[in-house]
Amino acid sequence: MPNLGFLHWVQTKAPAEGDRLGAPELSLQPDIMDTTDGVAKFPYIRGARRIKALRTIVEQDVSAHFQNGPTAARFGDSVGVGWYPIDIHRAGAEDVSISCRTRPFQIPLGALIPVPLRNLIAAKNIGTTHTTNGCTACTPSNGTLAKRQARWRPSASARARPQPSSKEIQSYARLSSAAWSQRACRWIG
Repeated sequence: MPNLGFLHWVQTKAPAEGDRLGAPELSLQPDIMDTTDGVAKFPYIRGARRIKALRTIVEQDVSAHFQNGPTAARFGDSVGVGWYPIDIHRAGAEDVSISCRTRPFQIPLGALIPVPLRNLIAAKNIGTTHTTNGCTACTPSNGTLAKRQARWRPSASARARPQPSSKEIQSYARLSSAAWSQRACRWIG
């Protein structure tokens, strides 16, 4: 198991204080994981696949390299805000890492609506590129969406409703948070 191999390295070979290698005092906790060996019952999936959305947030929308003003591109259907650098870590020797500053940015409602599916609003897997996912997938950005999404109540009746038009999406964006949530709940059921 990769987890146990990593644990062995941490306990025996990882650089520690001074000349010491390893931290044998670190161990898995069977009582917390409720397993006999302390390994989690299920793998942790950090991020889901991104959706193909009505609107995809691209680097040119948020990066300080492309946005010269105090804020990033503005969206008429904004439902959330964020301000976190684009931060993509290397996963291997051939990978490229990216890190650049962003301007405070908006998250458009269109990035939460997948196509061609109907009556579904995305959560963490919004319409972004691999690059912009590095600034939208973190808590300072998607936390603003979670507050609104917690008020949305999908129901079986939502299947009968049509996808909102771009005009409806823009009208939702002009509403206050409370009014927007009430109207969104009516739209999805």
